[in-house]
Amino acid sequence: MTKSTLKTLTHIKKNDLDLLRQQIAQLEQQVVRLEELADILEKNRSKELAFSQSSPDYAFALEAYLEVNKQQKTKIAIGIKQLQRNITRLQEQLLDAFGEEKRYEILQEHQAENERTHLMQQETQELDEIGLTQWERHWPSPSAPSSE
Repeated sequence: MTKSTLKTLTHIKKNDLDLLRQQIAQLEQQVVRLEELADILEKNRSKELAFSQSSPDYAFALEAYLEVNKQQKTKIAIGIKQLQRNITRLQEQLLDAFGEEKRYEILQEHQAENERTHLMQQETQELDEIGLTQWERHWPSPSAPSSE
């Protein structure tokens, strides 16, 4: 892969990671809101139970209220479980995307190291050629006829 392709892929993966993190945070906020709602329902249930004991006339409506309250709490619990499954799925995707991003970063590092090594080899070869040329100019080869 070319250097720019790896940079682009790494950039895309970083964006994917950010998006997954945002989605997870949003789902976690929804879980918190549902848990708060469940707490409110429980507090209201307790208040209604206390009120029904102090007001026997209200007892006839209590059973219906408790049934609705129970159904709402069940729906909330189902919603929380569903959100938690989605969070787990997104966290797995996040781990996969993070691994992919790291692979691209490692490839970029290897490519940069290979380029540095290649440049150093080229530079060494050029310096060797310069040195050989200089040597040949100052010290003629023993097989060359001498001008004596």
